[in-house]
Amino acid sequence: MKKLYTLLLFLPFIASAQQNEDTKINLIPKKTDSLYWQVKYALGKCDYIVREDGNMDTLRTFAAKSPFIEGFTAIIAVIKDGKIELSGYYGLSQFDGWLFTHQPNQYKPITFFKNSKAWKQLLYIASKIDCTEITYTK
Repeated sequence: MKKLYTLLLFLPFIASAQQNEDTKINLIPKKTDSLYWQVKYALGKCDYIVREDGNMDTLRTFAAKSPFIEGFTAIIAVIKDGKIELSGYYGLSQFDGWLFTHQPNQYKPITFFKNSKAWKQLLYIASKIDCTEITYTK
């Protein structure tokens, strides 16, 4: 009986735990008013420049150097039904003969796996948004 209670106690944590190949972080913020500005402020605190394309439900950033990986990351935040969905792309830097970095030719989706440094970038951005619940999806 004790094992059953222990399982029921930890079930919410097991169900929302990160799985390999998760690509999105879903956030439910405490305040649902002005989500666009909350996300834009969080991305700005993480040194991203948000593209101003007039789309109030999707924020896209320009590629920026990441402090977590040796490369560039671009973030996409989708606001839908009072929820925020974070995802992104990363590309490793290219070095020329003089050790100057250039933006990569191709980007790959940021996915979760053990010791993923690009995933830490998404988690860092998510930590800047005041939220009540965080879940992970593919």
